[in-house]
Amino acid sequence: MGHGQISEGDFIQFSAHEVNRPDKKRAALVYEDLCRYLPHPNLKAATPKMISRVYRESIYEQAMSPAVI
Repeated sequence: MGHGQISEGDFIQFSAHEVNRPDKKRAALVYEDLCRYLPHPNLKAATPKMISRVYRESIYEQAMSPAVI
């Protein structure tokens, strides 16, 4: 795909430093993109705050931390 983007199935991974971190700013961008590219009636009820409840840094941090056995 070029420019540090890798396509694997239904996912696109970006390889720049911290680009996959789901911070609040990125959550707002995801919300904007959803509304722009997926004009679905259910998105009208969604808000940026709702997106940030599922697009969370805490989940990312847990997934990226070393496994505890």
